[in-house]
Amino acid sequence: MNTETSVSRNASVFQPRRHALPVFAVFLLAAVCHAESDAPTEAARLMEEARSCDAGYCGSERADREKAIATYEATLKADPDKDQTLEILFRIAQLHSVNYHVAKGEKPRHGHAMQLYQRIVSEYPSDEPLAMASMIHIGSIHVIERRFLEALSWYNRALEVPLDDLLRQQDAMRDDPDRQDDFERITKRIEQLRFYQSCAVGAASSAAMLVDRSLRASLLEDILRRHSEDHIHKAVASIVERDNIELYRLPENIADLPSATTLPSLASGRVATATSADGDEDQAAASSESPSLHGSTMIIIACCVVVLVMISGGYMFYRRTRNQPSR
Repeated sequence: MNTETSVSRNASVFQPRRHALPVFAVFLLAAVCHAESDAPTEAARLMEEARSCDAGYCGSERADREKAIATYEATLKADPDKDQTLEILFRIAQLHSVNYHVAKGEKPRHGHAMQLYQRIVSEYPSDEPLAMASMIHIGSIHVIERRFLEALSWYNRALEVPLDDLLRQQDAMRDDPDRQDDFERITKRIEQLRFYQSCAVGAASSAAMLVDRSLRASLLEDILRRHSEDHIHKAVASIVERDNIELYRLPENIADLPSATTLPSLASGRVATATSADGDEDQAAASSESPSLHGSTMIIIACCVVVLVMISGGYMFYRRTRNQPSR
């Protein structure tokens, strides 16, 4: 009996030891997985390396456009997630079109930038802030290359992006204490989209003035007619007050105003003096243009560049606030 009792007691003592190795292996695997989740991915590491020489993030003395582009392109091959891919494509496009240094002999590469901006617009939802920013950048490149109707079309496309779904989601989360992080995130997204749409109003106004000064008033009236959002109305009001533009009295003369469908045809005849159908300058028209037209063209193109810089600044603010931990 003593022997049986001893064997039974020993079995009860050593039985847990048979499970010690599997349990230890499970804990070790969990620890490794946790460490890997906390460690930066290869894509994140490469993005930080690219930012260190991206003129949009660092000072001009450290900026290296070619190195930044090459590192961003290497990041695309490191299996980034969808949000990282969007940021990378946008950053490369910015380096081609905006973030370059003339003092270093660098020049814009609008063709490369256009392809990347169009890829963003085609692959991401229109209410993604960087997709809307890409629409405005495409329009501004068209202005610089004197394709004013195409520019107006892209600015209008940005203005047509509806925010209703995002606003409904925001209202649904507003009073839910468990979804405050999501509420803050979507609020920042809406603010960024409103900022870009306000930029689109200013850019469209400048592009329309390059076609014909009277077209700008018609365009602003058309924007007021089609959009009821406060931020768009405030953007129009700011331009009207700043430049002392005479608008029609709404709504008495609303039937006389050109609609969104007639604006392109209204402008098409006036654009002929700025550029011919195949994009070449018409020599006779160019010789008859007044010097003031050239001056105003350069001023408005400079304004478009300012809009691009504002968008870049807005993007940087969006990145900082998006990554900022909630209170």
